[in-house]
Amino acid sequence: MNGQRLELVGSTPIDDLLANELGTVEYNAEVVLNHMDRICFGSGILFQFKYPLKNFFTSQRFQEIQAQNEDMDPEEEVEMPPEMNTSSSTLVMTVTPTLQISNGIAQITVGTEYLFEIQFTDELGMETQPETVLWESSNSEVLSVDENGTLTAVSAGTASVTVSTLVSDTLILYTNSIQVVNPVMVSTVTSYTGIVETTSSYQLEGTFTLAVVGEQLILSVGSDYKASTALPGLYIYLSNNNNTISQALELGAVTVFQGAHEYILPSHVELMDYQYILYWCKPFNVKVGHAKIYD
Repeated sequence: MNGQRLELVGSTPIDDLLANELGTVEYNAEVVLNHMDRICFGSGILFQFKYPLKNFFTSQRFQEIQAQNEDMDPEEEVEMPPEMNTSSSTLVMTVTPTLQISNGIAQITVGTEYLFEIQFTDELGMETQPETVLWESSNSEVLSVDENGTLTAVSAGTASVTVSTLVSDTLILYTNSIQVVNPVMVSTVTSYTGIVETTSSYQLEGTFTLAVVGEQLILSVGSDYKASTALPGLYIYLSNNNNTISQALELGAVTVFQGAHEYILPSHVELMDYQYILYWCKPFNVKVGHAKIYD
């Protein structure tokens, strides 16, 4: 028993010696009849002595116990065989080791990866790294995890990732349940359609489509389009103000007054650069009609 290390991780009746704080308590190992291997943190054990109580503990601890037990006889003793020595041993107070994922998550998107981090506290309450850990997924078709704790979201569903380690033949583990969701699909707008209508006494009607075609932006006027030929100097514009052509983009004079036709816009113009189509009598600076491209 010389130099024996007793770990406080089991269970034993509470008595004089209380394991109420982390640390060590020295005692003379060879004088104890009922040696034990483990004791629970926060518990205690009643030792049976082989020689004077005052020699069992270190002097400071003995004084503490004597103060709590006034009727204790420090000279009470049991004959000890001469071959036994009084070498000291140490009772080490420990805690239950813990393991957890410190950056756990509740949700992840299909096709993405995530690296877990762990936090481990050993039997002495010290934060350290375990010798080995094992990573496992409850459903590898939903979530996969490698030996380093890198998570990969495979398909939509729910699965758990468990990390575990072995401490003194005891398996310690931690589980993180995760929902895997499909990515949100963001549709890209490539065209707008609307109606051309008159705002004057002159005929102007039809439909239009403003669309990205290949690398070009094209304004197509439908086959239902009709415009009066009585008004001189009719021009078409793109504008962000429905009531003026100030800072508007001029597409040109209207030369088609019925049926489908199109305008190929300059390369620097984007689909959402302008909100309105304006038909304008340029000589008289009068609005004839309009169309809203988008809200």
